[in-house]
Amino acid sequence: MRSHVGANQADGHEDELLGKAYDSRLVARLWEATRAYRRVVLVSAFLFFPIAALELLQPYLLKVAIDSHILRADWGGLTGVAGVFLLTLAGLYALRALQSYLMQLTGQRIMHDLRHRLFAHAQKMDAAFFDKNPVGRLMTRILNDVEAVSDMFGSGVVAILGDLVTVAGVVAVMLAMNWRLALVTFALVPVLAVSAAYFRGQARDAYRGLRTRLARLNAFLQENLQGMTVIQLFCREGAEQRAFVALNSDYRRAQFRSTVYDASLYAVVEAIGSAAVALLLWYGGGQIWEGGISSRASDRAPPPRDRKPRRSSSSRTCGSPTRGTSGC
Repeated sequence: MRSHVGANQADGHEDELLGKAYDSRLVARLWEATRAYRRVVLVSAFLFFPIAALELLQPYLLKVAIDSHILRADWGGLTGVAGVFLLTLAGLYALRALQSYLMQLTGQRIMHDLRHRLFAHAQKMDAAFFDKNPVGRLMTRILNDVEAVSDMFGSGVVAILGDLVTVAGVVAVMLAMNWRLALVTFALVPVLAVSAAYFRGQARDAYRGLRTRLARLNAFLQENLQGMTVIQLFCREGAEQRAFVALNSDYRRAQFRSTVYDASLYAVVEAIGSAAVALLLWYGGGQIWEGGISSRASDRAPPPRDRKPRRSSSSRTCGSPTRGTSGC
């Protein structure tokens, strides 16, 4: 069984590599992994635009239904608008299902290729490499980290790019309807950007630390199971148990730390969204009272939608904190 000194040296080397891994390099390497599936990725990316258009069409149909049919008691016309609304929902769900299938398919194929390449690369390494790197850590890299990459392609990238396209469309519609109200809403965008940048950096460091601690825990467990006979012969059960408890507690603290940043980002986004709605109601109500804008502008504005903010990209990429073997 290898000494703990070698394991600690390897862990230090691993932490150094994590600190040098810049996002631009990672994105370039991940993009290279999609070379064989660029057509599927491009088709999935193209689907963002009709999906965003159908999402923006829904509040417009509600506006038409209220202004042109419900207020005029035109039930025949309302039935037609309702039919178009149902077709819009059906088309939206169909496009989302197709996009999700394509991205999940791409993620699984990339995961298959990466694991094949990693295993082939491991077979070419000399014995000194395996002396310096615990098998448990290598298992974490080949299995858990590759699965995290698959999750990123299957859900993370889709959610982020889809949100960007939808937000761009919403901004254009808001500016076209009433640019003053739109600018009032955008007043909190800098606060949101600063908060997102802060939590992005903190969450990235937290998930990297979580991944490192999981690798250490797996490496320690693999070594002890493999060398259990030696441990029992030298009566080292108590010492190894205390070492395992320390590593397990360290991993638990890292898990809690990553969860705190994830939950904090969710709460901050919710608070900023509520503040934006309050600011919009305050300014818009004052303008209506002073006659600056017509109350009909509120009918033309897209109604609020109960859309909870999606989980952070780091959480989707690294895996759920409740997962038995986290991708981090």
